[in-house]
Amino acid sequence: MKIRILITQLAAGLIIGLIALPALAEDQTENSNQVGGERHSKLTDEQRTERRKLRREMREKTKDMTPEERKAFREKRIGEKMKDMSPEQQEKFKARIEKRKQRHEKLKNMSPEEREAFKQARKQEHKQMREKVKNMTAEERKAFREERMADRMKDMSPEEEEKFRARMNKRKEMRDKIKDMTPEERKAFREARIAEKTKDMSPEEKEEFMLHMKERKERRKERRKERYGDRRGGE
Repeated sequence: MKIRILITQLAAGLIIGLIALPALAEDQTENSNQVGGERHSKLTDEQRTERRKLRREMREKTKDMTPEERKAFREKRIGEKMKDMSPEQQEKFKARIEKRKQRHEKLKNMSPEEREAFKQARKQEHKQMREKVKNMTAEERKAFREERMADRMKDMSPEEEEKFRARMNKRKEMRDKIKDMTPEERKAFREARIAEKTKDMSPEEKEEFMLHMKERKERRKERRKERYGDRRGGE
């Protein structure tokens, strides 16, 4: 049931978070509730957990900095990120940072009604894409996936491409592992995975993780309802 995949770079995400932090401090929670699902729906559970942890650490580290100190800190992190990149990769990296910054500004300046319209438009795009894929033959679906993967990887560094391929292989292995399970087996499997992921979390981290899982479940129910109607939407 996964929908589109974004390029997932924790370091780049942190840098953008720092760039937008002062401006977004007041309405960060609202933005997260309104469009967070769209922004992060492509990350794995492990990446989401790690990203939240790193952001908390980063906010704690920078909260008492002056604007000048924060700017110097951002520039240092960007320099560290780019030091092993080729000139071409550096240009692409800077372009991605600028694009994300512009998107943050766009979302920050939206009214609640505009955010809802944005959310509904994205839902409609996803629905149309699912319908398109559903009507494909197995060969067409395979070619479509390969084309999309190639498009996503064209601006990646070799390291990013390697991580991306590993992530896709892991997802495939997980799908193959659970596809023949009974509902009871699948439920037990999920509960065991959640227990494993949360065993070393603090109470606050565990609470945040469980809230994320609840929101994820609600989004999945919405997608099922869109696809199958009331017959399966409540499962």
